[in-house]
Order: sequence, then structure tokens, then C-alpha cells
Amino acid sequence: MSKRDSRKFAQFLDTGLRLHQAGDVQHAKHFYEQALKARPHHPAALNLLGVATMQSGQTDAGIAFLEQAVALRPEDIAFLTNLASGYLDLGRIDEALGVFRRAINLAPRDPDLRIGEGNCLAMLGRLAEAEADLRIATREHPRHVLGWFNLANAIKDQGREQEAADLYLHVTQLAPDFAQAYNNLGIALYRLGQLENSEQAYQACIKLMPDFLPAYANLAIVLNDLRRPQEAEALCRQSLSRDP
Repeated sequence: MSKRDSRKFAQFLDTGLRLHQAGDVQHAKHFYEQALKARPHHPAALNLLGVATMQSGQTDAGIAFLEQAVALRPEDIAFLTNLASGYLDLGRIDEALGVFRRAINLAPRDPDLRIGEGNCLAMLGRLAEAEADLRIATREHPRHVLGWFNLANAIKDQGREQEAADLYLHVTQLAPDFAQAYNNLGIALYRLGQLENSEQAYQACIKLMPDFLPAYANLAIVLNDLRRPQEAEALCRQSLSRDP
């Protein structure tokens, strides 16, 4: 490749990346495509075009680019993670699990990869294996909030509500602004029959994330069970005003 063509490639890729980071995915795609015309089969350009294509709603086409990128650079953790995410978007859980495991072999102490593997196992119904994976992540990275949150989810899904509630509470202590942890804490507490504590958890979730509508429905159920139907009705109407 001539120096001129090399400069054009770099300019196309840099422009696409700036547009992508600014949220202009469609124009970013155009520049990534131009970069690939200048340097066909370039792994970084394929990876970026794959991500932008998936974000445009063309997941199958995006995955095809990402598979090419991984084939050219099979030890790139970012490429593998993007490919696994694409498989997850299409519900191809077994394939996503395989990619996460490939990545873990390359970076065994990366907590996000371990969480990805654990979540795939949970989606496949292999909850005990998911729990074991997520315990490794939390043991090695005790400040990693998502590790604890997903571990709590795996335990909740196994019906161990008190243990899950304790873990969700731990998540809220590590990250007091993690709204969905309060919602899931409310679910666990509700199942334990702790209605007043469940109400408080849902209220905290809604305060932090007013547009998270599942918390409104969950709180309405609690209020109804607490024999406060007028408050439950008002909450449902408030929810409907946000999303008819």
C-alpha cells in the first residue's frame, strides 16, 4: 500500500471512530466501509464496522464482520467480547458461551469475561455452574459490582431468596446508585414476605431511575398486598402516563 493510501485509510478510520463515539453510527459506518475499501480485510476496521452495523439493527450482518475480524486476530479480547455480545443479541447462547471461554483462556482474570460466561450458563439454565463462575469473579474482584449483582441473580433464580437479598443489599452498599439492584432486592424481599422492606427497595429504585417501569408494577403489587389499593392505582396510572 502506498503512503497516500495508508494515510487515506487512517483518515477514514479515525473519522469513523470520532463519529461513532459522538453517537453518529450511520455516518461512522460509511467511513469504516471506506477504510475497508482502502485496506480490505483489516481486522480493526472489520471489528468497528461490525459493532456499528449491529448497533444499526443489522445484527446478522454485524456478526459476519466480527467473525472475519476474530478469524484474522483470534487473540484480541475486544473482538471476542464484541462477537459474544452479537451472538447473545441473536439468542445464540451456546456460541456466545464458547467465545467467552476462548477469551477467558487468553485473560483468565478478566472479571467481565467471567461474568459473561456465568450469564450464558444462567441463560442456558445451568444455574449452579453460573454461580460457581460468578463466585470466582467476586472472589478475585471483590469491588466489581456487576459480579455481585449477577451472582445474586443466579442465586435468586435457584430460589435462595434470603441469600439473594443479602447479596443485593451488598451491591447497594458498594454502588448506592445502582437502581436495578434495588428492584431485584425488592423482588427477593417480597418473596420473603417482607412487604414494607420491599416497598422501600422499589421506592429507592424509582427515585434513582424514574423511567424503569418494572419497578412501578412491582411496587403496585406490594401496595395492593399492603391493602393500599388507591396508592397502587395511582402508581399504575403514573406508569401508564410514562408509557401508554
